[in-house]
Amino acid sequence: MNKYPYVTRTWGYARVSTEDQDLRHQLQALKEYGCDEIFEEKQSGKNMKRDQLKWLKFSLQPGDKVVVTKLDRLGRNLIELEQFVSWLEEREIELVCLHQPVDFKSANGRMMFRMMASFAQMESELASERTKAGMEAARKAGKQVGAIPKREKWERDEPAKAKQILADVKDPAQSMNSIAKKYGISLVTLRNNWTAELQKAGKMRKK
Repeated sequence: MNKYPYVTRTWGYARVSTEDQDLRHQLQALKEYGCDEIFEEKQSGKNMKRDQLKWLKFSLQPGDKVVVTKLDRLGRNLIELEQFVSWLEEREIELVCLHQPVDFKSANGRMMFRMMASFAQMESELASERTKAGMEAARKAGKQVGAIPKREKWERDEPAKAKQILADVKDPAQSMNSIAKKYGISLVTLRNNWTAELQKAGKMRKK
């Protein structure tokens, strides 16, 4: 029986680190669990500016439930994770981790939580170190470092698409929002790849 004078809800939170990563598997798992609503985020766990997580916290009431697929979706910093879990407990909000079941109410469960969070943080730091080492080795070998810009990739693989996007960017009647929606890209991607053309068309201010 619900002890609260209102209907409690189950909230899902899904996050990937970059725009190019896919949320589908997390969303499917959260929907199958039965979440009433799911907040989706494309932002690094190291970045404190996670607007969807803030909106989730704002929406929560005592008796609600927060569901994630893995603990590192909430962040990769042990201190930050512990603070978030404590914040939930103080408000009588349950946290469910689908792929890493943890009993936060027991001493053993809390110990397991700290171990998993520590491993997630260590894994993140090691991955960062490997990436930096690989990029440095590639630079020394004279190779391109990082992902190929989307515009360059399309001009190489889908020239007709790249040509049409460029035409729409130059068209005064086409807004940035409509172009981004038409081609399924973010405004950030649009700005980063067609900066000069957007500025010339008066759709973007010069810095």
